[in-house]
Amino acid sequence: MAEGKKSFIAYSDWKATFDELSDEDAGRLIKHIFAYVNDENPVTDNVLIRVAFAQFKQTLKRDLVKWNEQLQQRRDAGKRSAEKRALEKSNERSTVVESRQRNSTDSVSVSVSDNVNDNVNDNASEKVIKKRERANKFSPPTQSEVISYFLEKGYTQESACKAFDYYDVANWTDSKGAKIKNWKQKMIAVWFKEENKAGYRNPNQPPKRVTPDPPPFVSCIKSPEDLKY
Repeated sequence: MAEGKKSFIAYSDWKATFDELSDEDAGRLIKHIFAYVNDENPVTDNVLIRVAFAQFKQTLKRDLVKWNEQLQQRRDAGKRSAEKRALEKSNERSTVVESRQRNSTDSVSVSVSDNVNDNVNDNASEKVIKKRERANKFSPPTQSEVISYFLEKGYTQESACKAFDYYDVANWTDSKGAKIKNWKQKMIAVWFKEENKAGYRNPNQPPKRVTPDPPPFVSCIKSPEDLKY
């Protein structure tokens, strides 16, 4: 969990996962979640806990990213407010009033530093840049989203699980170490192959031979008389 973050969101639709677990495994899963959000890097040998927690992990990661973005927005807003107040004071100090007496008439000359428009334009440009950065920020999918996408396109669940595990372990970077920007595009380019389609059979692999069951044993000897030659 990020520094200063004292809470996390648990969603009501998690109940379906907990209902499938025994009370003992449900308690273990809750302890595992709390250990994770407190940066204890929990590890478990329980397959059910690992599978169930994988669904929650991506949601917790996305919530943490949103929380960091909101925190940064509040910091930026406070900074802009402080800069605005400093600018107003600077403009007041830069106003110079000079009085000159000409033919018993006072003439006042006022000089005002006009930086306001430049600062407004700079702030507008900064907002546009930050908006584009947020739009381009990658949010990793959940395992369920990857499986749904594969099935929707006619590919197997097994290949979807392999693809998700491959990138999730690598923190969603490709084989060259580059950060993935569009996970669906990456799945199409790398994993949507003929051999990963549902119902695919390798033409180079001979079909399995089916050996018929042997016929039931029938004795040819019907009586002791049949033993005589």
